[in-house]
Amino acid sequence: MIRYVVVEGRPVRERRLPCCGLGSGWLLFIMGFFLGGIPWYIGTFILLCVRVDYREKPGYVACTLAVSFPSFHFTC
Repeated sequence: MIRYVVVEGRPVRERRLPCCGLGSGWLLFIMGFFLGGIPWYIGTFILLCVRVDYREKPGYVACTLAVSFPSFHFTC
């Protein structure tokens, strides 16, 4: 017989992500294609210097990869 544990209490609600639920990181990543990559540098700076929500971290990592890939590509 399998027993299930029932946890009582209030459910945890996470706050909504900014920028229509997309998150600031992904918004900066998309804007980088239209604004010449400058938002990617901003996203990289935020990732390295600011504590960010775990749900927004993939967007900032994408900005970091977008900034570092061309420099790695041209040096090899």
